[in-house]
Amino acid sequence: MRQTVLAFFLSTAFLLGSDISGKWTGVLRYDGADNSLPAVLILEQDGNRVKATGGPDVSRQQPFEIGTIDGNTIHLERHAGEDDVIVIELKLENSQLVGKMSMRHGAETRTATLSLKKEAD
Repeated sequence: MRQTVLAFFLSTAFLLGSDISGKWTGVLRYDGADNSLPAVLILEQDGNRVKATGGPDVSRQQPFEIGTIDGNTIHLERHAGEDDVIVIELKLENSQLVGKMSMRHGAETRTATLSLKKEAD
């Protein structure tokens, strides 16, 4: 039993460690919108911590202050002032990052879905 649990954790760490760092490109679609927008995340994993920047392209990246990974779930947060918060929750599924983004500006909150693929190095 111990060997099975250890093998699971080692294989998960290997897969995430080798797959998560890099440039991820794809689309962002605001809930209720008909069109998609380009999205780029640049991730660097160090254990369960993730350094991340994000934006519509490589030249317009903004840093996330909080970045963690737990299993196949990535959590990112960016605070731009007291009332402006962006939270992204992604899951690694079939070599893609998919999930939700929530942007709060004061009392207004917008949500969107993200779908990203890793670019070849």
